Amino acid sequence: MYKIEKGIPITHKHRGIRKDSKYPFREMEIEDSFFIKCNKDKAKTLASSIIIMSKRIPGMKVTTHFSPEENGLRIWRIN
Repeated sequence: MYKIEKGIPITHKHRGIRKDSKYPFREMEIEDSFFIKCNKDKAKTLASSIIIMSKRIPGMKVTTHFSPEENGLRIWRIN
């Protein structure tokens, strides 16, 4: 048996990019990029997370590339 409760506010999961995000998505213009120093294993996970986060901003698309020479991941805004 479950107790019915009234007056409990609905909690919503925040689905947007926070204004204080550590990644500069909101400031980026098309063809801008930023770099994150990391190893290749970390870059795979990071790239997936960044692509998912960027999709939360309407109309934004990014692409990523790991650079072994720089030992890090570069993220470009493409739309």
